[in-house]
Amino acid sequence: MTDTELLPHDGEPNPYRLDGPIRPVRYELTLEPDLEAATFAGEVLISVLVTAPTDTIACNA
Repeated sequence: MTDTELLPHDGEPNPYRLDGPIRPVRYELTLEPDLEAATFAGEVLISVLVTAPTDTIACNA
């Protein structure tokens, strides 16, 4: 799969994906594990392509 390929889908809305005119084009993830505490911290940077005017962008955390 290349950076620009879209995953196939059945046309049903997926509550875990951006929808409408918003398309993610790049993800950058940084994770810092704490093995002793069995936890991690991190951050994500998502670059998107907006293909039409929109008033909102809804993201799931």
